[in-house]
Amino acid sequence: MARRSPVGGLYAFRIGPGEACGLCTHEVTADNDGGGPRFGPLVRFFRGIDARAPEDTDAILSRPVLTSLFVPLGSMLWHKQARKLAKVTVPPALAQPPVFRVGGSADPAHYFLVRGVGDEQVILEGPISRDEIAAAPEEALGGIGVVERYYRFDLTPERAYAFETGEAVLDEERDALF
Repeated sequence: MARRSPVGGLYAFRIGPGEACGLCTHEVTADNDGGGPRFGPLVRFFRGIDARAPEDTDAILSRPVLTSLFVPLGSMLWHKQARKLAKVTVPPALAQPPVFRVGGSADPAHYFLVRGVGDEQVILEGPISRDEIAAAPEEALGGIGVVERYYRFDLTPERAYAFETGEAVLDEERDALF
């Protein structure tokens, strides 16, 4: 039996006080990993936490994206950390190859951007501004604890970048939303 792709799956993730929603838009598998790491499903996480995820898929898909993260979706479903809400068509803006921030230190010169996943991933060349680097999410893989941290501290790519580079300091007591 062929394995079903999670792409187009809209999911609710158990986060702190409720549920956060995310859409699987891409997947890196053994067939398209380019010999690199098999990160698996890429989920675009939408802003906001609800006591229970809304049933209106259009309302969820109209929310701004908080961040993008590769997650062990199968494991999260198995452990009831996530549940599938619906199968939808990935909106064109989210179907585009994602851009990620890679590298890093306090010096912005140590970052670069990549576009795409797996075999299709390319390094973006040419001058790249600090704002472009800050606006791209970090290329990362994380479980439910990492997902919850993004929501707990409202870690948009820009905020995460500011904390990574020392432009801002994260106070885990003062900055926590829940």
